[in-house]
Amino acid sequence: MRTSRSSDGLSNRQRDILSLSLIHISLDGGGQGMQSVALALDANAVPHIVYLRKSTSDTERHIYYRNRISGSWSTATRLDDTIDYGANQKAWHPNLAFDTAGRILAVWERGSFNRDNDGTIFGRVRETNGTWQAAVNISGSNAARVTIEMCIRDRRCINL
Repeated sequence: MRTSRSSDGLSNRQRDILSLSLIHISLDGGGQGMQSVALALDANAVPHIVYLRKSTSDTERHIYYRNRISGSWSTATRLDDTIDYGANQKAWHPNLAFDTAGRILAVWERGSFNRDNDGTIFGRVRETNGTWQAAVNISGSNAARVTIEMCIRDRRCINL
């Protein structure tokens, strides 16, 4: 595949990825090791991103998803809109991966910062037609806070 380059020497794909700085991602002092964004390219080299930012409707930090098609970023989709957050809880450690069918699995943790052992890992799947399934509690209650890393081996097996 040939990649076109502009006068500044950047390919269109490189320019798309560099334009991530135009997305408002709030880094609200989450602490050491804070992971606030995850990016993955699909089979067509389209960038997909999950990131954390404070909601305009409340003071909690939530997880959002966007992708970039035809040179423009999609409207942000809040992925945890059905999740209740307790006192001092926020979204943490977003991540995403693709399965072999091209579906996206987005995961994040809901919990507090002070290691209260109140974390819960949630996941949500985006179908290839663009619709999102409901958020699912993956870990159960009171999971220890961890950074989430994923490896999808096939459509049936997800390691967290």
